[in-house]
Amino acid sequence: SIKNAATDSAKAARLLRGAGYLFVRGAFDAAEVASFLDEAAELRAEARPGDKLSWWGRDGAGRELLCRVTRAASKPRLGALPRDPRLLALKDLADGPLVHRLGEGDGVTVIWKQPGVAEGMGDLPWHRDCGMGGHATLCPTLACSVFLTESAPETGELVFLPGSWRTAAVQAVFAGDAGAPPGAHFRARPGDVSLHYGDTLHAAPPPTRNDLPQYRISAVLGFSRPGAYHHRGESSSNAPLPHRQAGQIEHPPKRAARGR
Repeated sequence: SIKNAATDSAKAARLLRGAGYLFVRGAFDAAEVASFLDEAAELRAEARPGDKLSWWGRDGAGRELLCRVTRAASKPRLGALPRDPRLLALKDLADGPLVHRLGEGDGVTVIWKQPGVAEGMGDLPWHRDCGMGGHATLCPTLACSVFLTESAPETGELVFLPGSWRTAAVQAVFAGDAGAPPGAHFRARPGDVSLHYGDTLHAAPPPTRNDLPQYRISAVLGFSRPGAYHHRGESSSNAPLPHRQAGQIEHPPKRAARGR
């Protein structure tokens, strides 16, 4: 992790190249984060199951839980993130030229971590973003997360496996399961940013507490090489997911068992 990628770009590029991810402190200030959260609240209020631009899960009692909205670029401040000079400078740390890609929605997604998700993709096992196919035609991709609230084990964190983007594939396994990689953990504060190559093994385990007033909220966007495309003609491997069961997303083990 680094405090300021702009003033130490050579070090940051080496870290990204070696580990496959990068963590940057304080890229956005408190006022900017507050404006992003205001727009995220609007998106949350507007989301409806079945709108095909939001992902939903269920808790153990069957209550619907909003996990993400993929149309955040429709909001002026969140929609400006793909052109933000700070994020573009971070994107340019990659070894080759990358451009913003729409991915699973309109190019910017807001993620809400929820405790107690029993069905759906609110929590993600160790995986690669290209793990369901498309590596040869899509990668390298670079995912950028702007943290709007604290990211920690208690609130639902992101975990990365250093150097894994250059290694062989592994079977998907949930963080914390027997035999799961330990990974690298970061306690992110609002305004921090993480970058990772799509083929870096990473996981999004569930929050370790269920009694907090707020959990991780992050804005996510991606970059890929010019001319990249998904091998099935879709915008991403996640593109078909919101079309199932009025926005209910399959639990990862079920999806993996189907070979998709």
